[in-house]
Amino acid sequence: MSDAYVAPSLLDCARTQVRVIGALMLRELQSRFGKRDLSLLWVFLEPLVLSGVIGTFHAMWGQHQGMRRVFEFYSMSYLMYYLLRSVMNRGALAVAQNLPLLAHRRVTLHDIFFARHIIEFLTVVMVMLLFQGVLVLAGSEMPVSF
Repeated sequence: MSDAYVAPSLLDCARTQVRVIGALMLRELQSRFGKRDLSLLWVFLEPLVLSGVIGTFHAMWGQHQGMRRVFEFYSMSYLMYYLLRSVMNRGALAVAQNLPLLAHRRVTLHDIFFARHIIEFLTVVMVMLLFQGVLVLAGSEMPVSF
């Protein structure tokens, strides 16, 4: 009988890290938005409402020709700003808020940052797809780069 240590394969390590990041994402969602059913709806409503209001303000009070194009531009570009702002603001507090988790061997700083940034990125992508879908249904043209 051999007591030699067998190192895990790269695939096993990747599976472990994916599970750790997934658990951190669930923990982040629950701690930020609670455990209620409709609380996760706020994940999408916050950037949707903010970018819609910014787009409407610029479309109504700006010196532009067409309201729809201005609304599309400002609502979509504000989502990118929202992503940058949320990554910077929430990333700065990531270590302080998750310090007890770093006592676990499998959890690293990179995992905490990846989990937070993946949530922010997926939120903004889903809102952009929702916005673009509604705008196309309302008669807007598809983006040329799509």
